[in-house]
Amino acid sequence: MSRAIQSPNSGVELRTSDVIRFAKGWVLDGEYRRLSKKTIEFRQNITTRFTWWLGTCGREVCGPLEIKEFIRYLGESHLEPGGRWGNPKLIQPLLTGSP
Repeated sequence: MSRAIQSPNSGVELRTSDVIRFAKGWVLDGEYRRLSKKTIEFRQNITTRFTWWLGTCGREVCGPLEIKEFIRYLGESHLEPGGRWGNPKLIQPLLTGSP
């Protein structure tokens, strides 16, 4: 198992390849614990989207800064040609307002 890289600016960081592996494990955890189908679908959806974003942005590591950037990505309008998640029909922000 690889060790996390300590960064003075953003805390603990993991290699993106490890994040992808942990994300798969989180989905499998829900399956073997027999969580609801909707819970498993949610886990699969969010981890697929997050790891897609990490890859598309060329992130080699993931830490608190990258998670905050991903959340910001969710709240932005996506007017670039590819839209959100690479789908040109998805241009509206997912998140609105503050919690």
